[in-house]
Amino acid sequence: MKCPNCEHIPEPGETEDHSRCPKCHVFYHKSLAKRLELAEATNQQQAEELRNARAAHEIRGKYIEELKQSTEKPKPVVSYQVKEGLGEYQGATPVVVLDFKMNFYSMIWFMVKLSIASIPALIIVKLATVIVGVLTGGMFSLI
Repeated sequence: MKCPNCEHIPEPGETEDHSRCPKCHVFYHKSLAKRLELAEATNQQQAEELRNARAAHEIRGKYIEELKQSTEKPKPVVSYQVKEGLGEYQGATPVVVLDFKMNFYSMIWFMVKLSIASIPALIIVKLATVIVGVLTGGMFSLI
């Protein structure tokens, strides 16, 4: 909730006390009540908006208290594509890449490094094929 005093929007996990602003340490309900009294004298529409904000804050506070008191862990939200992709790997943690941003020169540099890193693997594969060829060629020469 945005602080009615300094208009700071706290990040999740920024504070343990959800009834106070972590920046200016003002109680939300007291500041809203004070602004409500001032608004009732000047503007009815602003007063209605403040009443709604106060009610929303109270509902949010009750919901947070219920979450703190509940013992069951919330189930993670997983899309059906991820569920299908996991299949028999029920214990695996799903990882979904939504977007991968890389500029052109970084991509070229990555591809150069990848090709250099693949050289030892290619040498090993070539040696293995030579060894297999020598062994099988030697067996066919005996026949």
